[in-house]
Amino acid sequence: MIKVRACSKLFLSGEYAVVHNEGQAIVLSIPLYTDVEIFPADTCTIYSDIFGYRINLIEKEHNYQLILDCIFFFAKYLKQLNRSLKLFHLKISSELYNENKKYGLGSSGSVVVAVFRALLLFHNIQLSDLDIFKLIAIFLVKRSYNGSLADIACITFDNNIYFRQFDRSFILKDDNIVELLKNDFNSLQITKYRMPSNIKMLVVWSGITADSSKLVTEVNINDYFISNSNKITQKLLHGNQNDFYQCIPQLRTLLQQLSPQIEIETLRDICDIACNNRAVAKSSGAGGGDCVTIFYNNDSDTPTIKNKLKHPIILEVNYE
Repeated sequence: MIKVRACSKLFLSGEYAVVHNEGQAIVLSIPLYTDVEIFPADTCTIYSDIFGYRINLIEKEHNYQLILDCIFFFAKYLKQLNRSLKLFHLKISSELYNENKKYGLGSSGSVVVAVFRALLLFHNIQLSDLDIFKLIAIFLVKRSYNGSLADIACITFDNNIYFRQFDRSFILKDDNIVELLKNDFNSLQITKYRMPSNIKMLVVWSGITADSSKLVTEVNINDYFISNSNKITQKLLHGNQNDFYQCIPQLRTLLQQLSPQIEIETLRDICDIACNNRAVAKSSGAGGGDCVTIFYNNDSDTPTIKNKLKHPIILEVNYE
């Protein structure tokens, strides 16, 4: 049996901007995981503790469609390598849900990365993290994915990362996965990002599940927003702790100005509690629900923040 796990993620900067060519983002790796076990079987089956039932590859099942598509794409990749899919049972478990409601920590991206890693290991195929990212990017772009892929990069590398978007059009022009993997993905850039020291983070769950794909489609992203978001991301990338505490409110304001759909009332209330007690905060990801990230240091009134919050803290991280 092979066991694989994939982390989750939160956007520090670059939401919406990074879906555009050469848009930039910083994405934080979060230590909540999707676990996948894969072992030989007489027929291919999948079980997820999120859904609580098992299916085979022949069944048309909406809940499992993303995972099924991963497997069918991987089988196509194997065929191009003159190999065939081995029979297996795939078992998936996740820490990224609360009573079947997503936290908004990249659960779909996490399961995709974990499934691909498990399939690669099960078939004794060794790829670098970059090539695993490319393989998944090819899969998702061909699946008409409208997300940024920055989340996939963060989860694949299992690290805080800086991500610069690339022009994906070449992927749609070629069905040869093996050849596409040889492409340098033009302007793509993925580098590790180190948080400034002595910053602490609270991840607060709003209890509201957001539809990121829908929001990315509906929100009108303009050049002013993209340019300013990229500038702030660069300042975060090269700045110190003081720069960090200036950048987070600037990013929050940019997102507020972009659309009222992003920082809805529940998210605003959580952010305001933090900001009124010498901390900084912003929504993470597409907004409309999911999580708020609160950043603070020893000068912040953390006990008051925790006492006033009406929503659960799902994670505390200390960046030393």
